[in-house]
Amino acid sequence: MDNTESIVSRLSTRFGNVKPIVIKQGYSNMLSNRQNFYRTKVICNGPMTYSVHNDIILNETLIDHFFKIFGSNLIYTEKNKDVLIDKIHNFCQKNGIHIDITQDDTQPTHGRLEGNVICISFTSNTKEKEIIYITLHELSHYITNYSSSNKLKQFITEPLKYDINIHNLYDMKQELNYFLSPAEISNWAFTLSLSMFEEKYKSASMFYKLVKDAVYEVKFENINNIFSTKFYKNLSEDLRPLYHLVVYVRQLKELKLEHRQRLKYQNKLMSLIKILDKYVKRLNKLFK
Repeated sequence: MDNTESIVSRLSTRFGNVKPIVIKQGYSNMLSNRQNFYRTKVICNGPMTYSVHNDIILNETLIDHFFKIFGSNLIYTEKNKDVLIDKIHNFCQKNGIHIDITQDDTQPTHGRLEGNVICISFTSNTKEKEIIYITLHELSHYITNYSSSNKLKQFITEPLKYDINIHNLYDMKQELNYFLSPAEISNWAFTLSLSMFEEKYKSASMFYKLVKDAVYEVKFENINNIFSTKFYKNLSEDLRPLYHLVVYVRQLKELKLEHRQRLKYQNKLMSLIKILDKYVKRLNKLFK
């Protein structure tokens, strides 16, 4: 289990979680659900007053919060995992955050934030790094929620709870509305930037161009091949989400969404890329 048991026992010891609770299903408060990007793609028939301006500031500064908390130990390695866990514990203790962890092989590994409780459900084959990064992702939600004085909650849109059909306009809009909303965009940018940095990408724009070229090489009439391209197969699970989002934006035209609305989603996607660029640049600068 790639030492996952060791990570779970360490976190459980620090948070007194001797008997992990069974995570209840459903969504509430500020949440995220990492499993959404792993669903099957069905191809068939400091408190601040929240505003649009401050949303930009919050997106720009989220990663700075993590630099202050973790410093040079932000990136997971075998050597620093104990330090990472200690810093997670110290931050959670100072902010009254509890972590509940449970093993469940009936659903994909995922996490969510419910109030001040981070809930993590993992499968028996989950790598310990994934558990750490899911925890960091949920901490990012706590930070953005707190920094916006809870105003981000008004932008929460639930993701789909079933497999995605890329020939269905509602599915495409629902996924894009969720992942590119103010309540999620900077948090996913943080998660994706860690993976881009670890896989030696110098910029998100360069990565996005590679993804876009691969996606747009597939003709609309051959859309069944969109998730079997060589590029997609070679992508890590952690970086496939961005490929998915590019596919969803592209499908809006095929599904005949009005041009002005398509442009709105394209602009939101590019906002994600711009935030990613800043985060990846900062990571490369700090850890070069």
